[in-house]
Amino acid sequence: NGETRSGEKMVSVSYKALMLKTTIPASLPVDSLKSLSIRTENMNGEFEPATIIVSITKLKEEKRLIRDRYWERPDQFVMSKAEYISLFPYDEYDNEADFKSWEKGERIFEKSDSARVNGEWSIVNGKFGAGFYVVEIIAKGKNADEVKDVQYIELFDEKSKELNRRGYLWTGIKQTTVEPGETAKIELGTAANDLFVIHAIDKATSNQQPVTSNYSFIKLNNQKQTFSFHANETDRGGYGVGWVFVKHNRFYQSIHVINVPWTNKELAVEYATYRDKTLPGSEEKWKVKITGFKKEKVAAEMLASMYDASLDQFYLHQWIKPNIWPVRYRYTSWNTTQNFSKTVSSQKPISAEDHKRLLKIYDELFNRSISYIQSVERGYYSVVEQAGNLSENITASTMNAPSADDGDARLMRLPKPVFKSEEEALEAKAKGVILPDADGDGITDQFDVSKTGQQGAEVQIRKNFNETAFFFPDLKTDADGNIEFSFTMPEALTKWKFQALAHTKDLSFGYSSKEIVTQKELMVQPNAPRFLREGDKMEFSAKIVNLTEKEMAGQVQLQLFDATTNQPVDGWFRNTFPNQHFTVAAGQSEAVKFPIDVPFLFNK
Repeated sequence: NGETRSGEKMVSVSYKALMLKTTIPASLPVDSLKSLSIRTENMNGEFEPATIIVSITKLKEEKRLIRDRYWERPDQFVMSKAEYISLFPYDEYDNEADFKSWEKGERIFEKSDSARVNGEWSIVNGKFGAGFYVVEIIAKGKNADEVKDVQYIELFDEKSKELNRRGYLWTGIKQTTVEPGETAKIELGTAANDLFVIHAIDKATSNQQPVTSNYSFIKLNNQKQTFSFHANETDRGGYGVGWVFVKHNRFYQSIHVINVPWTNKELAVEYATYRDKTLPGSEEKWKVKITGFKKEKVAAEMLASMYDASLDQFYLHQWIKPNIWPVRYRYTSWNTTQNFSKTVSSQKPISAEDHKRLLKIYDELFNRSISYIQSVERGYYSVVEQAGNLSENITASTMNAPSADDGDARLMRLPKPVFKSEEEALEAKAKGVILPDADGDGITDQFDVSKTGQQGAEVQIRKNFNETAFFFPDLKTDADGNIEFSFTMPEALTKWKFQALAHTKDLSFGYSSKEIVTQKELMVQPNAPRFLREGDKMEFSAKIVNLTEKEMAGQVQLQLFDATTNQPVDGWFRNTFPNQHFTVAAGQSEAVKFPIDVPFLFNK
């Protein structure tokens, strides 16, 4: 269609012909490990048959509490681990805080089977308890290729009151986004004993009151505890909760937000009548229905618009619901920069004498600056030298920064050229006047047949190519919450973007967007060259497109006209087969070609 398309394909090159892709969750309830996702592929991402060997081994846990250290892992050890722990029972000796460094224990599961296209790998008869496991996966391909992957997974007992892994602080999120009348739940756990915990709730007592902090105090002793938070209408916008405690000279806190959204201020935009495909220039009548959060009837006003979606390639345009309802949550965040934090030693700076520098500046030849025109209005201008001689005519849309060799240049605005005939326009063009030619076809707009509509009266020519189909800022619902509006589709064959923004007096908002395509059931798409040379022989090609669900047959005709006189020139161009018959299957397209010769001495 005279356009350029590009595509690319990535090809991977490797010394191995097999890739192993696994999806292993980081943690699961102890009774939920039923299957794994294991897939073998070649370097191009296609399934490759292979033999899979899976083994799952339990890790030996570190049984003591380990606090974060403020220094790097040592590279030399002057104490044994037992001696170090006896002196520093809560500090890390080597790397035992990382469960991936734990020693392997008993192998719980092992299985060998063929890989499957869907990647499903079932685990049966596995006797798993709570704890940490290492999952080792080996894939062997047909070319004796072997790849291996190692993953780790934690299995936890939801009913247990103790933690899987001994740690100072653990939180489990069960539900934190709730509607008024519902209850949010957060779990808090620790493996430490005798914790004095400060519990803070930051919320407002009503919509008119500021957010305040309420504190309470709890005891935790090597346990998990579930905290429940009930939500009311006054909690819209959310509120914050948090816990903080100090243990073994370390500070721990956990802060969360109970999200209670403003769903009561959301409107739903539903489409009672709507078509995603229509004809260019068609008369449309749409109906939309506006309802509240619970599908109740509302009295609303709606802003609706539709524009050519291809404009989004240059700059994406989208309406956004006003964000006026406050986010009411805040939470108490304790600052520990002055307490229980590390301090880095500083080195005394040593001042050094500045080195000597030599600055040399050489004489330069005088260079006359060139004056450039920064911006001009769109129109027709002449570049005039100081002496007043006419240099050239230009338009603002095609003008580069003009300059003169002998003196500054300036612009003189000219009136828009209007000519009585094409001959007069051509004479002006020969004298250097640039003629208005918006589509670049070499024909002055004033005499361009494609714009004036003088030719082809028997064909319904599409004329309305507005980029905006409509803009209705003041549509109101009827008694049933419906909005009806009518419009005429522009005649461009393109995709359109419809947007609707509704609001009520109590500042509820709703937004919706749809895409609509305008197309003809039968279309002809010519593929014309941008220019021709005298004596060229060519086949003028076009594509006939059938978008209906049935076969179509008909006749296609090529007509050539002299744009300056509007007279036929089929004979000049030897358009000897101007009429052809076509048959196009449903939903398909067919190409037609017209052989023509470009005559000599036709410089038009």
